[in-house]
Amino acid sequence: MASFSKILSLAVFAGISLFLLPACSHEPQKEQKASSAGTAEKKTCEFAKTKEGNPGVSKTPVPEGMSTGSPRLPFKAGISVEKAQGANAHTVSEIHGQRFDLDGHEVVVRGEVVKVSTGIMGKNWLHIQDGSGKEDAGDYDLTVTTLDEASHGDIVLVTGKVTAEKDFGHGYRYDVIIEDAKIVREKGKEENKKTS
Repeated sequence: MASFSKILSLAVFAGISLFLLPACSHEPQKEQKASSAGTAEKKTCEFAKTKEGNPGVSKTPVPEGMSTGSPRLPFKAGISVEKAQGANAHTVSEIHGQRFDLDGHEVVVRGEVVKVSTGIMGKNWLHIQDGSGKEDAGDYDLTVTTLDEASHGDIVLVTGKVTAEKDFGHGYRYDVIIEDAKIVREKGKEENKKTS
């Protein structure tokens, strides 16, 4: 039974590894030390912002194959999604900028689904972008966990609780994430293409 639990843990970690993209995956490597016999290659990744919201750089070495930072996808040009309506409605970049004030609060955000991974830790994981934010600031992409379904290219209305500084361990850390969200699919991929 112990071996089954180890296999299950590895499978869950592998599933997370396939979905979660590090902030440094699309940035140039800042430092790399050559491997020597029996030692792991190390690299460092740049964080978009520190906890205080100021630009900063993490110089913590990470073993090769592990990632660090707030996982997000590359900036997708051309997305322009109308902001949700209501008192707790925000854009993706507003949620990033106000993440400490919004921590633990329910928000509503509208965005285009740019990535979907299903069945990771019993949930579906979405990345949404709405055209707000800037590539160099790293405030343009938002990760959402949900039991609902959506497809790449859908325009969705997301309602869920904000969690700031979420750390899943193993180097997977989010500056901000919306967890256990309810998803309303407003436009499918084909409908979205027609109006873009």
